[in-house]
Amino acid sequence: MCPVSQPLARPRKVQRSNRRGQRRTLGFLTAHLRDSYTTHNWSGILQVAAERDINIVTFVGARLRSNQRVAPAQVVFDLIDPAKLDGMVVLSEMLYHFVSMDMLRRFLQRYAPLPMVSIGIVEGIPSVRSDLSLGMRKMVAHLVEVHGYRRLAYLAGPPGEQTSEALFRGYLQGLEEHGIPFDPLLVTPNPTTWGEHIGVEGVGYLLDEKQLRPGVDFHCIIGCGDREGLGAIRALQTRGIRVPDDVAVTGFNNIERAHLAPISLTTVDRRIGRVARRATEMVLALLDGQRVPEREMMAPELVVRRSCGCIPEIVRQASAGTRLSLSRPTRPNGDSAFLNNESAIVAIAAAIEGIADEVPALEETWARQLVGAFLADVTDDSADASSRFLLLLEERLSQEVMAGQRVSIWHDMLSTMRQHIRPHLHTPALVARAEDLWQQARTLVADLAERQQGYRRLKDAEQLQIFNDIAQTLMITFDVDGIMDVLAEGLPRLGIRSCYLSLYENPRRPKEWARLRLAYDELGRIPLEGKGRRFRSCELVPEDCIRSERRRDVVVLALHFHDEQIGFLVIEMGPKDSGFYEALRLQTGTALKGALLAMHNEELYQEALAARRAAEEADRMKSRFLATVSHELRTPLSLIVGTIEMQLREEADSGIPLPDRYRHDLHNIRSSAQHLNRLISDVLDLASSEVGQLRLYRERLSMAEVLAEVMPLGEAMVREKGLQWHVDIPEMLPLVWADRTRIRQVILNLISNAVKFTQDGTVSVWAEVGRDEVLVAVSDTGMGIPSGEQRAIFEDFYQSERTVARGLSGMGLGLAVSRRLIELHGGKIGVLSSGSDGAGATFFFTLPIIAWPDTEGEQEVDRSGTILVLTEKGGDKNPVYQHLVNRGYEVELLRVNESTNWLAEIVKSPPGAVVLDYASVGDHGWELLRDLRENLPTQDIPVVFYSLSEQGDQGGVLELDYLIKPVSSSDLARALRRQGFVLEHPPEGRTILVVDDDPGILELHSRILEKLSPDCQILQARHGAQALELMARRRPDLVLLDLMMPVMDGFQVIQAMQERENLRNVPVVVLTAQALTSQDMARLQQGVAAVLAKGVHTRTEILQQIDAVLGQNKHLNKHTQQVVRRAIAYIHEHYAEPITRSALASHVGLSERYLTYCFRQETGMTPIKYLNRYRIRQARRLLERGDMNVTETAMAVGFADSNYFARIFRDEVGVTPSAYLKGTRPAEG
Repeated sequence: MCPVSQPLARPRKVQRSNRRGQRRTLGFLTAHLRDSYTTHNWSGILQVAAERDINIVTFVGARLRSNQRVAPAQVVFDLIDPAKLDGMVVLSEMLYHFVSMDMLRRFLQRYAPLPMVSIGIVEGIPSVRSDLSLGMRKMVAHLVEVHGYRRLAYLAGPPGEQTSEALFRGYLQGLEEHGIPFDPLLVTPNPTTWGEHIGVEGVGYLLDEKQLRPGVDFHCIIGCGDREGLGAIRALQTRGIRVPDDVAVTGFNNIERAHLAPISLTTVDRRIGRVARRATEMVLALLDGQRVPEREMMAPELVVRRSCGCIPEIVRQASAGTRLSLSRPTRPNGDSAFLNNESAIVAIAAAIEGIADEVPALEETWARQLVGAFLADVTDDSADASSRFLLLLEERLSQEVMAGQRVSIWHDMLSTMRQHIRPHLHTPALVARAEDLWQQARTLVADLAERQQGYRRLKDAEQLQIFNDIAQTLMITFDVDGIMDVLAEGLPRLGIRSCYLSLYENPRRPKEWARLRLAYDELGRIPLEGKGRRFRSCELVPEDCIRSERRRDVVVLALHFHDEQIGFLVIEMGPKDSGFYEALRLQTGTALKGALLAMHNEELYQEALAARRAAEEADRMKSRFLATVSHELRTPLSLIVGTIEMQLREEADSGIPLPDRYRHDLHNIRSSAQHLNRLISDVLDLASSEVGQLRLYRERLSMAEVLAEVMPLGEAMVREKGLQWHVDIPEMLPLVWADRTRIRQVILNLISNAVKFTQDGTVSVWAEVGRDEVLVAVSDTGMGIPSGEQRAIFEDFYQSERTVARGLSGMGLGLAVSRRLIELHGGKIGVLSSGSDGAGATFFFTLPIIAWPDTEGEQEVDRSGTILVLTEKGGDKNPVYQHLVNRGYEVELLRVNESTNWLAEIVKSPPGAVVLDYASVGDHGWELLRDLRENLPTQDIPVVFYSLSEQGDQGGVLELDYLIKPVSSSDLARALRRQGFVLEHPPEGRTILVVDDDPGILELHSRILEKLSPDCQILQARHGAQALELMARRRPDLVLLDLMMPVMDGFQVIQAMQERENLRNVPVVVLTAQALTSQDMARLQQGVAAVLAKGVHTRTEILQQIDAVLGQNKHLNKHTQQVVRRAIAYIHEHYAEPITRSALASHVGLSERYLTYCFRQETGMTPIKYLNRYRIRQARRLLERGDMNVTETAMAVGFADSNYFARIFRDEVGVTPSAYLKGTRPAEG
């Protein structure tokens, strides 16, 4: 057993450090601040710090571990700089649970030669601890001697720990001291950890596994801790076993729950606060050069409560009994002598001081003052005398309440006072006055205790609310500066006078550098620039940021998220609840992790954004390159080809042949230009593919049909070189979902390659059907392709050395473009060849097949006679839709906000016309127009943009016909037909204005128009302003307008035309470059928006212009059939009733004039003419039956006037109705 040293006298004078003339600073090392044991130690240290005017820095780390995994909070111990401290108190009992004593000692050696004292025994370091074995021996002695228990069960603690071993050792010693043999059946197995579960499992072990009988085989369960004992009580009560009636239960440590439990727990108070105070005083003694014991054991105190069967100690102590024997017993007439005996006052005061030893706020003479005041009040028999004792007691109690000390200890002091004074009071008056004072004093203590608890609850609730406010704000703050602001505003409200928060520069190397991000003290917030003040982490706080010399108690907390280090927090003591600091650390660490993650994500986002901008800029440059190449190369080529075609056409029209040499040269120039155009197309396709602009216009295709279209062109190429041509294509091939033009391009590329590299022999095209794909192949008997080059030939610009050596080199683009086109279709392309000359090669590609449409199921919808209205508004709210329906058109309304793939659906199943609500679909309007024009089946579909105000009475309308430059003669002819120019029989006197800033294109287009429509006058303008000047002098019938012109672009011209009433309805065909950049597209969208935004059209004008545009489309003219059919159906149903043209027009929703127009278009007669003819037909049937006379018949078929009926009947039938009734019939033929 370790020797117990004599306690050293507690110094009461303030000691100051002579280290650099500063106040002493002690460090306190603990694994956490979560439990009451740590809190009591901390409180004891802080009490001494306040008394001795020293600083305390509490380093909250983590328990040491023997494995490789280091707890993240343990980094705090690495930040301790011994040079910054004067000494250290180490709560070793919280550190060594998972490591050996040697490992703990080596850990603490890092702080040598710093003076330190351990709470818990550590060899080689001055240590102080509660004598746990002695406390357990006291417990055993009480149970045996007071209650007579002999069968004492024991709840064992975790093995290998000092605390657990010391308690068990005391248990064994206690049994031995009372002659009780040790029974291993009464000791529960060692658990792995402390906790209430030890008591629950221990009861199960004793009752279930060992089948012991409570009250017989064991009388009491001794817990190794209070929580363990409380767990045992709960388990026993669950089984219906009464405590303490059937079995007594005890604990150890005297935690608050032990006192507050329904059955208060008998326990041992380790006097933790005294131990911590003693450890702190020992460090200060070492600093003063004094010797301290190597090991000091402090006696714990037994606390008797209900769970062992006793009356609680506080009740027992309240009884009167002689505790102090004076020189001789006092007599009744000797009360006065005792009350005035100074030595008695001193002795009683000393007894009270021993109880109040843990109350640090009281001065040395307080007990003598209190006892003296009490004795004076007892002897003062004046009726109006104020109690000096009660006044002094209230003053002292109020000080305790303000200091946060336990008020309940004063009950013990009063009981001690009564026990020492009451036996010496013999007169009834003195006894009565003394009992009154003691009763009043207890009432005062109880009142102040209740007030203290109430105040504490209010304070705790207030602090909890403030902390919750801080925590909730932190949860929604995602930037570091914002978190700093939240803490700087909230923590002072919790009484935290100063706070310093730092983040590691490199979280993987926390011991090196940190940046101070938040600093405030009682003088206010310290400004920090940029990312904060940079300093060495071990400094904890830069020295110049500590702006006052006052004493302070600070806590150092690690900020981490799981195992990831973030930084550390240095805060001055605020709330006394130690759990607050762990909660603050957790909330702050989590918030910082979220903020740092958000900041990191923002950085990644910005990097990605920058990369995206760079990529977009590269795409824009590539797009601009495409546009430039398209314009700068294709334009002169189109001029060359167009001019040659014009000359060849003029030769054919004039009948005067050109010399053969000239004609041959022209054909060679055209052929070379067309070849160069194909090369340019390959380059553009390749570049478009790289920037994602290579577009496919897919449709359901029959591969047999596509191959049939291509074979004549392929055969011509093969025959021209003198090669043999062979085709093996089945009559029936499956359908594919593909772009017709692009598949033709691939097939012709492969045939062209085969012809190019075959000097003699055969070129064959064949196809076959697989399980899920169709294969098309082109074979030749040419030079072959070595296996080492068979993959490379599909790469961009690849040229084989063999082909270059034989003078057969090209640009190496055809196969590369073909590969990309096939891959875009979801197919594969490849080559088979042995590589030897004459063996040739077979190029092939595959495409996924799709099912043929089920003739009994869903059929492809023919929408060529349908007008498609694109909008976000429903049909009942869309005036354009309602107007078109009333006009008899077949109208389909597509609400784009309810369809995600509407653009593809339009191209897949083209309507007869598109009417587009620009407010709803404007962002995609030009894209739709481009797709329709670039897709062969949809090139002639008219597109009308319109906009209407919310009131629906004003807006704009714009029809855009769209051609891609360079424009061929056939393209221009098609555009003229769409605008109503019947080229076979052109009307005379019409004018076409051509506007283009390129003189060559301007001239070429003008000449083409002169050829296509020789009776039209062609006007030319080289810019927008000139075009407007010409139109001001003469209104054209059509404008061919280049959109992309400098100074005044095409849309500005259109806008100006819309503002002039006489030019609003002039049709415009716009021209754009073949390769449009994203900026070009945006510019075009803005142009349409600018035109429509003017709102120069009324609702009626908008609807009339839409009618005019749609009326030019022959596919839509069948709406007149529908109108006439509806009117005819009405006539057939109501012919016997009075019917007017107005009523008939009203029924079908048209004007009378337009109804008449439709009838004439479809039937060649007016509606009334048709009505009369149908009535006469019905009248003939009635007359043939002979049931009615002429007048009755006339009335039956709807004629109100029999004379009018007779005249119409004779005109239609050829005989009068009377003659017809008698059997006369008109002559046949």
